[in-house]
Amino acid sequence: MDKSNPGSISFAKFIPSAVTLFALCIGLMAIKYSFEQNWYYATSLLLFAAILDAVDGRLARFLNSTSEFGAELDSLADFVNFGVVPAFIIYNWINKFVDIGGFDLAMVLIYTISMAIRLARFNITNKAKKKNPILDKYFFQGIPSPVAATMMMMPLVLTFQYGEDYFFNDPRLIISYSCIIAICAASTIPTISIKHIPIRNDCTHITLLVLGLIIVGLITEPWITLSVICVTYIISIFVTIGVYVRLNK
Repeated sequence: MDKSNPGSISFAKFIPSAVTLFALCIGLMAIKYSFEQNWYYATSLLLFAAILDAVDGRLARFLNSTSEFGAELDSLADFVNFGVVPAFIIYNWINKFVDIGGFDLAMVLIYTISMAIRLARFNITNKAKKKNPILDKYFFQGIPSPVAATMMMMPLVLTFQYGEDYFFNDPRLIISYSCIIAICAASTIPTISIKHIPIRNDCTHITLLVLGLIIVGLITEPWITLSVICVTYIISIFVTIGVYVRLNK
């Protein structure tokens, strides 16, 4: 609220919500391009929406404009962008291969329902009193929705690099892979919360070097770099489970 005018609200308070709505529009445009079979634009817009999702929350904290309305709006936008959009992109993509009955639609329903469960549990957990502040700070329950959406797009992303004839271009494999991602997102398996990982002072330079290499990779070879990041994340899940069990004891 503007102190000079107690009945008004600063325009800066609306910026994070505007970014959230912009991300929502970007996600819906991705569906539009998928119906036109423009897979490159559809995938790029979805990934851009994921980047905006990481920006709006930090922007709200930076501008001191966090609110319950903004949190609910962000959650609803996340459900559309990461629970509906990737499912329909993959659905439209695999339908161009061959008619496989109702399995493709079942994949959409399973993924969307799983993401709804994951986001609902996340909202409840945020509002509830933390059982173990240390564990809750460094771990998520299930795969976060933006990460799940990005991993969902990996079979399509690989075609940008290796063409339509690569080994993972089988609709049955794609559907199975998508359902596994959905189940992992809705599950309670521990996954790492990267933003809270403590970094020692003597490891700062190495961390910056790794981040620099990732940025260079995303600029020069974005699809290969993105695939490597997703594979690394999948491997990290198994490591995270072991670390979580040890810390929980």
